[in-house]
Amino acid sequence: MSSEEKQKISPERREVLRTLEEKLAYRFQSLELLETALTHDSFAHENPGQNIYPNERLEFLGDAVLGLVAGHELYRLFPQADEGTLTKMRAALVSQERLAEIARRMELGEFLNLSQGEKLAGGREKESIIAEALEAVFGAVYLDGGMEAAREKIEQILNPLISDLVQGRIGQDFKSKLQEIIQERFKKPPSYRIVSESGPSQARVFQAEVNLPDSSLSAAGTGRTKRSAEQAAAKALLEKLENGNNARP
Repeated sequence: MSSEEKQKISPERREVLRTLEEKLAYRFQSLELLETALTHDSFAHENPGQNIYPNERLEFLGDAVLGLVAGHELYRLFPQADEGTLTKMRAALVSQERLAEIARRMELGEFLNLSQGEKLAGGREKESIIAEALEAVFGAVYLDGGMEAAREKIEQILNPLISDLVQGRIGQDFKSKLQEIIQERFKKPPSYRIVSESGPSQARVFQAEVNLPDSSLSAAGTGRTKRSAEQAAAKALLEKLENGNNARP
């Protein structure tokens, strides 16, 4: 038995984990693996000497399994893509931002074992914590059910993102694309500014605005980070240009 399978779980906690199993549509043979996947290192440090193991090892394993499954799917779906293109597509598909989106939809943060300090700091919504926990869950499924079970679960969870990738809705650098078009037309780059921030500190939502040089044409976008908000604004402005809203020098 590995260290990840030695954690003690109370009957009440087991009921909570069964709820998450329903969300995952996967029944663990070793529920202790799932418990470890949900245990942040802050919780383990806060409870020394209690056979509590953090999810870092499972995250490492899950990251490797996720990369293999995602790489295989992209290799299959894009037979003409070269290595560099496939690498960029995989990075977009399994980025921390994308994994955090999936984790939020699953409400994974609500199931995490966190220290009191991390809870107060908004750890249940932190992008890095919930994305890494999702990778740890993938690692737990791999150890619990083998590669085929992990592949099926990862493909099921990633399927909407893969569909978006195939249709070109993710993985694009809209800021670079807009910059290229506008630089050629105006000889000057577009300008960005953050116009508002909302939400609690642990779950901020930013609104960005992009303006074209010497033009009244602009667009706005929102995101969990300033960078993603600017990307959304650039995408919105590109759509305006494609729909015939031509900027005038």
